[in-house]
Amino acid sequence: MGIDYGTHLIYVADSLDQQIQVLSDTGVYQAKFSASTGGGSLQYPLDVNVDPGSYVYVADFGTQIGPAGNGQVVKYNPTGYGTMCGVSYNGENPTGVWADNGSIYFTT
Repeated sequence: MGIDYGTHLIYVADSLDQQIQVLSDTGVYQAKFSASTGGGSLQYPLDVNVDPGSYVYVADFGTQIGPAGNGQVVKYNPTGYGTMCGVSYNGENPTGVWADNGSIYFTT
């Protein structure tokens, strides 16, 4: 789960539906980020982080593990358009993500 303190939005990884749910700070549904909303195809999102510029980063574990791992880190701009900004390396699919001041960190 990630929180944008500037806009008071909460981002929740919805792994089963392959999307990120966007909620208000009172829990009211606002939007979703997914392949159907503009780029950044998600397969199994596990973690979300929001940087100070309101960019949303998603650790997407993918559907395969091992040398053929297809996990990725997806970056969404504040309007919800996503682009891949990192991929799994040697089957190490991301399970967590954190971004700040232009640097992206992820755990496997």
